[in-house]
Amino acid sequence: MPLIIVCGILCTGKSSVSRSIKKHFEKVYSTILHIQPEDFGVSSGEALMNGISEISLNKSLRDAVHRHLGDPKTLVIIDACNLSRSFRYELYCLSRAAKQPHCLVWCNSPFLIAKENAVKTLKRYDEKVFLDIALRLEEPCDDHKWDQPCFEIDVLSSSEVPLEDLIPYSQIQNSFQTAGKIVPVRSTRALKSTDSSFLSNMSRVTGVIVSEVVSAVSMASTIIKVPIKIDSFSKFIEIPSRRIQPSEIHSVRSRFLAITEKTRSRHDVEEDPSIQSDVEIAKVFCDYLERELR
Repeated sequence: MPLIIVCGILCTGKSSVSRSIKKHFEKVYSTILHIQPEDFGVSSGEALMNGISEISLNKSLRDAVHRHLGDPKTLVIIDACNLSRSFRYELYCLSRAAKQPHCLVWCNSPFLIAKENAVKTLKRYDEKVFLDIALRLEEPCDDHKWDQPCFEIDVLSSSEVPLEDLIPYSQIQNSFQTAGKIVPVRSTRALKSTDSSFLSNMSRVTGVIVSEVVSAVSMASTIIKVPIKIDSFSKFIEIPSRRIQPSEIHSVRSRFLAITEKTRSRHDVEEDPSIQSDVEIAKVFCDYLERELR
């Protein structure tokens, strides 16, 4: 259901934090998926030292998140460096598309302490490699919605404090409960199909009107008024004195049908109250036709 993105530079306690979060929430969620680079046969450091490996790892992480986000009983924890804002944005988009909440847990220890831990204590990386990777971190920003809510944890500077006391479990859970309904933005909202019966009625009514106008235009060379009657609606359409070809009138009708269909498909409401019955279709189309032919 929710997505927890754990981020930070190398050797700042991300995996320990992720395991602690997983253990704590096991009593809340029936399934907890802990996704990490090792699941795909590579460590974060190894992948980040090679551009092609990093791209491949990010794709694998993204696909794994995508597969499991739709399950309402599953908590997904992605435990990796997640250094770039662009990758965190992709993960945010996945959670939004699945209409699930997300949060960011940033393992942010002082740079020198993290370097000491990686180079001398754990002896996993030499100093140059650590610096090259660490300097690529794009820190979470309050101005970016995909980096919010963000919970910052300093594991290395608080080694004497139990890890369980450093992680704000209740705040993380509350952020999921108060996230509210995720509403798709316009760019990601699926277009609503337009009612075929409505399109059929519109095509029929506009076709009748166009036939009357084309017949009148073909027999007149001066300003004419074409009588139109659709059910209880009656109107005289004024046609200008300039030479009007039938093809121009048919083009106006085609544009009207295309615009109306596109507009209705993008409306959030089920029906457009301005265009419902044959009479209302005739009123709107006659006004549009007169305006376009002037």
